Amino acid sequence: MEQSTDARPVSLESPDGPAWAALLAASIGAAAFGLITDASECSARVSRSLQWYRPAGALSGVAIGAIVIWVVAWVALHVRWRGMSFQNRRTPMSAILLLALVALVTTFPPFYELFGG
Repeated sequence: MEQSTDARPVSLESPDGPAWAALLAASIGAAAFGLITDASECSARVSRSLQWYRPAGALSGVAIGAIVIWVVAWVALHVRWRGMSFQNRRTPMSAILLLALVALVTTFPPFYELFGG
């Protein structure tokens, strides 16, 4: 049995753009949650406007707002990056880590208490 000489090596690399889109969107949503939380804690007016479900208070608006931002970011990034493979993974990873740090700091109560929360 002879092998064909025109065979090409199979590429096992698959596009990683959708995975990076999901990770970046998650960090965008987390940072949005932190920033909206800060706005809610620092302003009574913003807090009242985020009370979409009275028993939960402003947390209902904070959570729903962050979820909407996360889903919109995920869809937009997925559409833009589908089929792509990143050669330089430092750029999206740096953005993800920076946004995760923003999320961590902004949801920490002593941080928003600095601004009158």
